[in-house]
Amino acid sequence: MQNLVSIIMNCKNGQKYLSEALQSILEQTYTNWELIFVDNNSQDNSKNIFLNYTDKRFKYFYLERSVSLGTARQYAYQQCNGKFIAFLDTDDLWLSTKLEKQISLFVNSRTGLVITNSLYFSHNKEKIFYKKKPNTGYVFYQLLENYNISLETLVCKKKFLDEISFKFNKKYSMISDYELCIRLSAVSNLDYYDEVLAKCRIHS
Repeated sequence: MQNLVSIIMNCKNGQKYLSEALQSILEQTYTNWELIFVDNNSQDNSKNIFLNYTDKRFKYFYLERSVSLGTARQYAYQQCNGKFIAFLDTDDLWLSTKLEKQISLFVNSRTGLVITNSLYFSHNKEKIFYKKKPNTGYVFYQLLENYNISLETLVCKKKFLDEISFKFNKKYSMISDYELCIRLSAVSNLDYYDEVLAKCRIHS
């Protein structure tokens, strides 16, 4: 039986690419997931786009006032029911086998983070994120010196998230995921699936 994966998607006026991101979740070969979609007081058509999907795994939450990204992600985390937590922004994409392949690496009881390679792309160019395999195992000190985790590739084990003192710092918008991964790497190990399984959209 597949363990439940909670997917966190925070949205702030993300209508432009939202349908593409949602479709990439629906196409996952790993099917036991829930999507925790937090609408951070969007003023565009994001809500209508999301609610047009009828899949019962899609769960919508609306924030009455705009908050920092760290606060929004912390709120999303509180809604999660899964054994594993994954992240996808409204403008990024997953390849169809991403969750299936990553979950297979959580065989070691000390593994708390699993990442993959990613394709960074824009309308006219693209590049592979990792030119060589990143370090694995206990990587806390390496991440302090050279942080190299791309959030759209990350899957975390909730057991270890519950061990750290807090999940997402409400003060931060730009580096809440950085601080999360640093803290998580202090209490668990990292593993890497050596394949491009996500795509990160770069904007001008």
